[in-house]
Amino acid sequence: MFLPRKLLIRAFSSSAKGFGQAAVTGSKQMAGVHTNNKQEIFGSGKPLKMLEEEARSILNQAIEASAKRRYEESNSFLDKALDIFQNTFGEEYPELYNIFLTKGQNYAQMKDYKAADQCFSKAKELTSKFNSNSFEVLKLYTDLAWLHTLREEFGKAEECYMKCVDMIHQGKD
Repeated sequence: MFLPRKLLIRAFSSSAKGFGQAAVTGSKQMAGVHTNNKQEIFGSGKPLKMLEEEARSILNQAIEASAKRRYEESNSFLDKALDIFQNTFGEEYPELYNIFLTKGQNYAQMKDYKAADQCFSKAKELTSKFNSNSFEVLKLYTDLAWLHTLREEFGKAEECYMKCVDMIHQGKD
């Protein structure tokens, strides 16, 4: 049985109470953490907060590598961060959006358009699950338009750009 995303995990027992509460405070959007298995909750024996910080640090390394045009290295970091987030917090953790978006950008730069499309599709799926803010959705659609332009699918690119224009106009109302 999985807990709702916004529900914080309580300590498992009175003996682990201090450790368990310290491990989960500070994160408001943990998702899919299984409470029947202590190893799943604490992963490698580290508190959840430490695992989350480790994954975010790896994600930052991936973004830096991508900015330096080291796309394969970036994807390697992204895979590590993805593994930590999914194994610790489940498939519905909001940070996964950034991982899939960055992986899609990297694959597009490497001209692996099929893999880029798959990553952008996963990011799009996540934006609908988390009611993402308009900036995140706008960024996704501009990246999709860019991908379609690279593939010379100009009609699809135009559709994505028009969706962006519509979103901007809706935001001004």
